[in-house]
Amino acid sequence: LEAILAAAGKNVAQLFANLPNICSIEKVNQEKLTGDGKGEISQERKYRYLVVVPDQRWGPGINEYRANLKGRLTTQPELDENYMLTEAFVSTPLVFYPDYQQGSTFRLLGTQDVKGRKNYVIVYAQLPGKSPISGTFAYGATIRSVYKQGIAWIDAENYQVLRMITDLLDILPELRLEKETTDITFDQVNFKQSTQGFWLPKEVTVNLDWNGRLLRNEHSYSDFLLSNVESKQTIARPKG
Repeated sequence: LEAILAAAGKNVAQLFANLPNICSIEKVNQEKLTGDGKGEISQERKYRYLVVVPDQRWGPGINEYRANLKGRLTTQPELDENYMLTEAFVSTPLVFYPDYQQGSTFRLLGTQDVKGRKNYVIVYAQLPGKSPISGTFAYGATIRSVYKQGIAWIDAENYQVLRMITDLLDILPELRLEKETTDITFDQVNFKQSTQGFWLPKEVTVNLDWNGRLLRNEHSYSDFLLSNVESKQTIARPKG
């Protein structure tokens, strides 16, 4: 296990050390499900998904944004009774980042052949109060940190993280969040301007049990390009 974590951690560290600004096309299919898991209503949207490396940063963190197809940043929609938009999947493998591994427990379950390739299967759980990274969930003015547990498939030859399934470490009853299961498949993305391949999310499925409602989001990513991203805020004069 120690050797696997060291090799996978090295790959994750290289990814976030060399990751350029990237944009891709993101298709999102959102569904509200019935109690037996069948689709009740749905909507499909398309975005430009942006991965932006901060000019100044203290660690491997990145910023993830959505823009419309014309390149204008979009705001995160408010939660409503039918849909919830999920995000920030590129950062999921950071749990294997070398300096962050001490914030989780890991266990090697064994190996599994996936599409003819041997994979190591590892389960993990973050340690609240010790893990330096966490997600967030916001409902109205209430914001809570979210810690995860999950399972990862790591290629036995190149030690790349190929798939991760994550779940909540604890439910958030004060935010009415009972379940958030995320299934991410990673694939190698290559650019003509770089000799390095980058392992990024290709397909993501998120199932949520929030506020007594069952929701499912399916994200797919394609048409990856290197991006020159500029963002600007304009502060208007107060009215009156």
